[in-house]
Amino acid sequence: MQQLRNFLSYIRTYRFSSIFVKSLIAIFCSIVFPTFILYSATYTVSRNNTNEYVSSISLELCNTTKNITDTLIDEMNTLAINTSINEEVISLMLFPDADKERDNRLRNYLKNYQFVYDYLDSAYIFCEDNQKVICSDLTVTNLSELSDREWYEIYESMTDTKGLTKFRKYNNHYPYFLTIVQPIYTTTSLRAGAVVLNIDVKKLFKSFKNKNFSQMQQLMLINGDGQIIYSTDDDKISLLLTEDENATAVSQLEDQSTSVMTLGGETFVVSSLHSSGYDWSYYSAIPTKQYQTQLSGLITTLLIMIVVSLCLSIVISTYISKKIFSPIESIMTMLDTPVPWQIPDGKKKLNETDYILQKIFQTKQANQRLIEEQENRLEILKRAQTLMLQLQINPHFLGNTLNAISWMAIDLTMSNNEVSKAITTLAHMYKINSDTTNYMTDLESEILYTKQYIDLMQLRYPNTFDVVWIYEDYIKNAKLPRVLLQPLVENAVYYGIVPSQKRGTITVKVTCEKGIITIVVSDTGVGMDKEKMDLLNRAFLDEYVYFDGSIGLKNVNQRLRLIYGEEYGVQLRESKNGGVEAILQFPYIT
Repeated sequence: MQQLRNFLSYIRTYRFSSIFVKSLIAIFCSIVFPTFILYSATYTVSRNNTNEYVSSISLELCNTTKNITDTLIDEMNTLAINTSINEEVISLMLFPDADKERDNRLRNYLKNYQFVYDYLDSAYIFCEDNQKVICSDLTVTNLSELSDREWYEIYESMTDTKGLTKFRKYNNHYPYFLTIVQPIYTTTSLRAGAVVLNIDVKKLFKSFKNKNFSQMQQLMLINGDGQIIYSTDDDKISLLLTEDENATAVSQLEDQSTSVMTLGGETFVVSSLHSSGYDWSYYSAIPTKQYQTQLSGLITTLLIMIVVSLCLSIVISTYISKKIFSPIESIMTMLDTPVPWQIPDGKKKLNETDYILQKIFQTKQANQRLIEEQENRLEILKRAQTLMLQLQINPHFLGNTLNAISWMAIDLTMSNNEVSKAITTLAHMYKINSDTTNYMTDLESEILYTKQYIDLMQLRYPNTFDVVWIYEDYIKNAKLPRVLLQPLVENAVYYGIVPSQKRGTITVKVTCEKGIITIVVSDTGVGMDKEKMDLLNRAFLDEYVYFDGSIGLKNVNQRLRLIYGEEYGVQLRESKNGGVEAILQFPYIT
C-alpha cells in the first residue's frame, strides 16, 4: 500500500516539463507517427508490387508451359520424321508383302517409344499399298480392322510432305490425343503411308506440371478452331469456346499480354502466349485471393504495430525517467575504454550493465564466427563453381567420339561386335552422367543404368560373377539421386569378387518400409578387415567433407546426407556369405 501511495503522489506532483513527458512526446513522434507513415507507404508499395509480381509469375509460368510443351511436341515430330525415313519402314512401303521378321522389328521399334515417352499412348506405321497397320501394342492388322481409324481422315486431308499435328478424341471419347501424322515417301516420290504418334494430352502435361508449377495455376490451351485441347479442369477438354464462357473470355486476351479477369466469380491474373510452331495458344491463370489475403494480414499487422508502439512509448518513457540513463552512460563509458573488456562471469548475479555487456560480447563473437563461416562457404562455393564450369566444357564431345569409335569397330568387322556394344553402352552411360539438368532419377532408370555397367564388367571379367536383383515393382518409381547404385556394385566387383579369384554373386535387394527405401548390395567376395570397416563407418558419420577426391562410397554417402539429412547415408557390415554388405537408406519419394 505504501508503494501505491508513493506512486499516486508521484503522479500528482508530475510536471509536463518532466523527463517522462518530454521522452513520451519524443518517442511518440519518432515511433508512432513514422510507423503510421510507414504503414501507408508499405501498403501502397506492397499492393503495387503484389500486382506486378503476380502478373510476372503468371506470364513466366505461361511462357515456361509454352516452351516445355512446344519442345516436347517438337521432339515427337522429330521422332516421327526419323521413323518415316527408317530403312525398315521404307522397305515396308516398297515391299509390302508379308515379312514377319521385318514386321516384328518394326513392332518392337514402336514399342520402345512408349517405354521412353510415358505420355505417348500409341504409335502406328501405315502402309497404303496393302492397308497394313503395324501398332506399338505389338499387333499387325488391316486398317479396316483397327479400332482407332480417325487419324486416317487427317492422313487423307494432307496435301504436302509436311506432317500435321491435330487434336482429336479417341473414338469421340477419352483419351484426348494430339495426333502427329507424318507421311512416308518412297523413291517414286509418291506418298506410300504414314507414321502416326498419339500423344495423351493429360499425361503430357502431368509429366512436368506437378514438379515445376504452382498448384494454384490454371492452364488452358485453345487451338485455332476455337476448341479447348487442354485444361486443368478435365471436364472442359474438347469443348468449343461457345460452350464455356470462361474460355471465351480468356481467348479475347491478346498474345503476350496479362490481364486481371473475373472467372467463375473469382479474380485471376491471366496471361496469354501463342505457340511458336503450332496453331494453338496457351493461357495461364493464377487466383489473386491468396495474395489479397496477405495484404489484409499486412494491414492488421501494421495497425497492431501502431498500438504496440504507443504502449511501448509509455513504458520506455517511464523506464527512462526512473533510470535517468545511468546504465546506458555506464555502458558507453566502458565501450569507449580502449582497454580489453572485463566480461563478467555468467555464474554470478548480473546487473543490467553487466548483462548488456555480456550480450554485446556474445554477439560480437557470434558475428565473428559467422564471418569466418561465410568466408569458408564462399571458398567452397568458388571451388564448386570452378568444378561445375570444368564439367560444362563440351561434355558431348566425348559422347560423340565414343559413338564414332563404335562405328569404326563395326566397320572393321562389318557387323556388331562386343567392342562396339561395350563402347555404345559406355557412351550411353556417359550421356547420363553428363546430364546436369536434373540430379534426380527414378529407381527403374538407376537399375537400368547399373545393369549397363554390369554388362561392361562382365565383358571385362567374363564368367566371374552373377548379379541377383530383388525388388518389388511398385517401388521402381521411387526418386533418388542419379548414379547412386552403380558405385556400390563397382566396389563389390573390384574389392570383393575379383580379388577372390573365384566366381561370385552380387545381390542387390531394394525394400521399402515405413516410407524409407533401403538398398543392400552384398557380395560373396574376400570381405573387409573389421578395423578398416569401422574406420569407414565412422567417416560416413562425420561432418560433410566437400572436396576430398572421393568418387566412391564417400561420394554416395555425402550426397545422401546433403540431400536428405544427416540421418541418412551409407553403412558397411559383414555379409553372411563372407563378403561385405553396403546399406544405404533414403526417404521414399515419387
